[in-house]
Amino acid sequence: MAIYIDSAKPEEAKLALGTGWVYGITTNPALLAKSGLAPLETYQELAKLPANEIYYQVSSDDIAEMKRELAIIKEVLGDKLVVKIPPTPSGFRFAAEISGEYKTC
Repeated sequence: MAIYIDSAKPEEAKLALGTGWVYGITTNPALLAKSGLAPLETYQELAKLPANEIYYQVSSDDIAEMKRELAIIKEVLGDKLVVKIPPTPSGFRFAAEISGEYKTC
């Protein structure tokens, strides 16, 4: 069983990962707003931690913009990236387009 911390605060994630029980980090736009850092800076700090997976939720509803977001965050998170897809018509189309290339949920 994999356990995840649902937080975008790097210090909280570091503590949780230090227990040896936490596999990854899940984030969303609301959690990012509470991190105290700019979103990209938050992910840069989270990427330094020993998480196996870091979940990133796309915030746009436009497929071209989703792809732009994803290209930026992929550079930061690398193989730790798992893409959270918004449950919208464009989100589902986006998931179909990227699912062979990225881990999605």
